[in-house]
Amino acid sequence: MRKAFVAAGLGSLSFILAGAVQAATINVPGDQPMIQEAIWAAEDGDEAVVAPGTHYEWNIRFFDKAITVRSSDPNSPAVVGATVIDGQGNGPVFNFYSHEDGDSILSGLTITNGQAGEGLSFGGGVSCHESSPTITKCIITRNSATYGGGIYLYQSSPLISDNIITDNSASQSGGGIAYSGKGSPTISHNTITGNSAVFYGGGLSCGSGSSATISDNVITDNRSAHGAGISCMSEAATTIINNIVCENVGVRDGPCGTSMGGGIYCAHASPAITNNTISHTSADWGGGIMCNLSSSPTIKNCIITFSPSGGGIYRHSGSPTVRYCDVFRNVDADDEQANYVGIDDQTGTNGNISVHPRWPGADRDDFHLRSEAGRWNPNTQRWVRDGVTSPCIDAGDPNSECNHEPPGNGRRINMGAYGNTPEASRTTAWTVVPGPPKVFKPRRPIQVQPKLIDQ
Repeated sequence: MRKAFVAAGLGSLSFILAGAVQAATINVPGDQPMIQEAIWAAEDGDEAVVAPGTHYEWNIRFFDKAITVRSSDPNSPAVVGATVIDGQGNGPVFNFYSHEDGDSILSGLTITNGQAGEGLSFGGGVSCHESSPTITKCIITRNSATYGGGIYLYQSSPLISDNIITDNSASQSGGGIAYSGKGSPTISHNTITGNSAVFYGGGLSCGSGSSATISDNVITDNRSAHGAGISCMSEAATTIINNIVCENVGVRDGPCGTSMGGGIYCAHASPAITNNTISHTSADWGGGIMCNLSSSPTIKNCIITFSPSGGGIYRHSGSPTVRYCDVFRNVDADDEQANYVGIDDQTGTNGNISVHPRWPGADRDDFHLRSEAGRWNPNTQRWVRDGVTSPCIDAGDPNSECNHEPPGNGRRINMGAYGNTPEASRTTAWTVVPGPPKVFKPRRPIQVQPKLIDQ
């Protein structure tokens, strides 16, 4: 560990304090020719800064060092896209295998062309085995494995945030991310799109007793036989909250030849599915959500709409609980209305409704609820007023927390992905002046915490 002497002055009196850590910056390739060599040279608290360009490395290990490996500017999409770590199909690009924790940080890199190996393989882009690093602001793309084409987690609790995870593939499960074992990963504020898995979890696969929080992500355009968006299996205690799950498609490559769960698939699992917008997802059974093999999820404050096949909520076995949801215009393969299949129609009970949620456009890019009192426009970064108000505003569970919604919220949570967030549409009109950046959410800009003044 490096030690430094720090001078502190008060008037003419100075104190010399020993023991403060002075972190070093190791430039790649300026100081060390390769990332792995920079890690070997680093001590806790150091940073390895990778220059733009393509770096051909694989199976990069942190060896339980509390260091950061990053691009020169993780906040610049151009720099992140230009700082490429190419595994050349020789193994996982990064391999966390030494019990790393959140102080081992991977930030602002493009991780690509990782192939976990022939036969049974785990984690093409990033593999975590009993390790819990921080993975943030990366592009993880075009990697492959048997499990976890983009990222694989086993008994790990990493923070995976603000990444773009796209075009990865798995021959079994977890095209974007797969995790299993007794870990509690946090997967938040990512864009997970265009991934595929043959059997389970085109976007994400959750299994074998894991306890994950999946929040504030955009999960779209993924493919799999079971759970094109998300698959929850084997007693996975998963919390799925404030996500947009859109245009995921079940494919018939699975063992039974029938696709299930275009949005979310549950088998031997009972996740908490709260305040999600699930729209235009499709499968043979359960275009929105599929409950199979004794699954009993709790589905609350969600908007589940416009599934072109498979119905909205499909129960094959188990006892799903549906409360304060808008389940609207979902159809089966014969184009017949099928909001609920294998379960009694819940409309009119437990706060459930079946009405058009009234989004601002038909391009499926903006799922904010229209409001005469005020709706956040992510394109203009301003609040606007509409000619109509969505019936999903102030229609969620009255016992749900709504403290994160802005003033003028009616003191009751909205349905859908923006319920209990600063971008929740309003009930009471205000004149709004946007404030400073608050938090980044991919494809759903939430870059400001609005400041409000009474009109």
